[in-house]
Amino acid sequence: HELTHAFVFEISRGAADWDLHEGLAQHFEGRRVGPLPAGFRKAAASGTLAGVRERYLAALSFVTFLLDQGGQPALNQLLAEIGRRGDSELAWLAAFGRSKSDLRAAWIEALPDGHP
Repeated sequence: HELTHAFVFEISRGAADWDLHEGLAQHFEGRRVGPLPAGFRKAAASGTLAGVRERYLAALSFVTFLLDQGGQPALNQLLAEIGRRGDSELAWLAAFGRSKSDLRAAWIEALPDGHP
């Protein structure tokens, strides 16, 4: 977990956001997204995730979504682009062909309806 943080920091030159750091660290630690708590989708959409547990779960879920979108190569490119450009829309466009806000909206849309 902590080694992943070190790699993310190094590659992104310290500019990667908390969600990328924690999502990647949890993923490479072996954690996976399980059932989501009631109200999770609505809270993620409104930016009102309650507490640390939900924020960590959201970070892991978003990184899992990014891996599904472009795989590890796209995430590697994103971190390198963030290192070159900062956490800008250009970095996200270069790696995924979509803006960060578009990817976040697509992630929220992809969250299961059974656990809103």
